[in-house]
Amino acid sequence: MGLAGEQALQRSAFAEALAHLTTGLELLKTLPESSARDDQEIRMQLALGDASISAMGPASDQAEAAFSRAYELCVPKGESIDLLRALSGIRLVHSTRGATRKALELTRETREIARRINDPIQAAIAHAASATYLSFLGELTQGRRMLEELIELLRSLPDVRNLQVIRVTGPTIHGRTLWLLGFPDQALKQVRESEIIGHRSSNSLAKAFGLVFKEADIWSGNFASVRENAQALLEAPWAAELNPLHAARADLARGWLLAKQGQSEGIAIIRDGMARIGATRYGIYRSLFGAMLAEACAAVGQIDEALSAVDEVLPIAQTEERYYEAELNRLRGELLLMQDASNGAQAEQLFRTAIEIARSQSAKSWELRATMSLARLLDKQGKRVEARAMLSEIYNWFTEGFDTADLRDAKALLAELNG
Repeated sequence: MGLAGEQALQRSAFAEALAHLTTGLELLKTLPESSARDDQEIRMQLALGDASISAMGPASDQAEAAFSRAYELCVPKGESIDLLRALSGIRLVHSTRGATRKALELTRETREIARRINDPIQAAIAHAASATYLSFLGELTQGRRMLEELIELLRSLPDVRNLQVIRVTGPTIHGRTLWLLGFPDQALKQVRESEIIGHRSSNSLAKAFGLVFKEADIWSGNFASVRENAQALLEAPWAAELNPLHAARADLARGWLLAKQGQSEGIAIIRDGMARIGATRYGIYRSLFGAMLAEACAAVGQIDEALSAVDEVLPIAQTEERYYEAELNRLRGELLLMQDASNGAQAEQLFRTAIEIARSQSAKSWELRATMSLARLLDKQGKRVEARAMLSEIYNWFTEGFDTADLRDAKALLAELNG
């Protein structure tokens, strides 16, 4: 049963793998205790953890239980590849539930063990995870450096199954980080690269990550790509093999696009997608999903609902997603102004807070957005000279991305302020 489960996992037949492995582990309990029996259980628990991630999501209780049991059995045997795989699985459970700093700590431990036992595959996996978590925590410069190291590292490693998803997600996270740092064109180049790698992969999970919506596309106003990828993911013949998270995220993107076009039915689609995601204990990307819901509500005139969506995710400590903190403050300020023009003082403070946070993270793209929001408000207050000076400074910092939505808007606003 264990071998059948592992073979099913290799074929991406995740439901079949779960059934075989669960049955095999039950049979294993009937065998007398021995080192060989423990070795067999470790292998099967690790396979069960992998299958659980693919079928039910990385935050599932079944994945956590499988990897934790494997880790428990591995510890007495010393440092090994199996111990690394168990640690990586536990780390993924924590990160997916939103415990980013805990996950980063586990990743550092994993990288140290991987170096000691000379396992370049697990070292690369841990390297990718560290870079991703640093990006989530708003430590963008360090995250970018590690992502660039990862891309070089992957070129020197074989195209084994364990690395196929990382070959897709690495450029995606790199693209997100580059966009935040103020390099939109380089960001979108990385996003397109992740799509190409995903399309060429034989791994259905890697294919899904090649299509699931990319933040750099959303932030750059590249709506056509968001729409096409969401539709392709929902219609893919291999989509049924995946856990429900991917379809839910695709539906969330679809609902957001509908609402941005003024179609209020998009709100229900977003809320349904978020509910399905929440049911899997998926804790990361709450900031992104909350911001998308807020933007969608605002687009159809539901300002109170939009503010509620922002207020639900703005306490960043819940998920440690500091990379979105500046934008959530800016968005809240804009929504307060939409609610009542007399909220100017509160909105101004939120815009200035957003600018301060963005500068502390070197998040130039968020700084540009927050500065535009503040400049518009200052202009209405009769402070056009101050507005023009601050917007000119941040706009002139950019050297690329002038065809993306924010930089086009900034150029138009500068022209208005100079008029």
